[in-house]
Amino acid sequence: MATILSTYIEEAADATAFKIYDKTTGWGDDIVAANVTTATLTVSYEDTDYTYELIVGANKDKWNEFLSDEGHEVVAADITDFTGVIFTDGKYYILLRISDGVTDLEYENKQAFLAQNRCRARRLPLLIGYPDLDYELNKLIFALIAWLYSAETSVELAHEDEFDELIERCNTVFDQYGTAECF
Repeated sequence: MATILSTYIEEAADATAFKIYDKTTGWGDDIVAANVTTATLTVSYEDTDYTYELIVGANKDKWNEFLSDEGHEVVAADITDFTGVIFTDGKYYILLRISDGVTDLEYENKQAFLAQNRCRARRLPLLIGYPDLDYELNKLIFALIAWLYSAETSVELAHEDEFDELIERCNTVFDQYGTAECF
């Protein structure tokens, strides 16, 4: 069986970081995790690439965290040339490249980061009890949450136009109700 490189990513609720977890199968078939000498993440956002080293020189602390069950936290401010302290909502492509000097592997994770929109959705009033019941507003809030999940899935499936349409729909609702940005 071949080594199949794979990752799982979770964005922090405050958009300042994400955790990346190793979901690779077949370690030891083509490449042994302990023998990896280079491991680099390339974070692409709006046609700009940013690099983040999981192995810096001989220091494998970040790499070992990535391999652990806890994963490794990548903080926006620690990414080379990244210009923000948060991950702005949008489509991110996170490419992991590893090498042991003989074998090179890579895996791209397509990810929607939507912390800002999720926070804004939580700020909308959910009125479900009598006498404050507002059926239309409640229906819209539930639809908004479904649109956010759908937008996330559309990025994973490379349906970028669908993502843009869903986020535009969400922003229209936020603007309509004057929902301020969270961070």
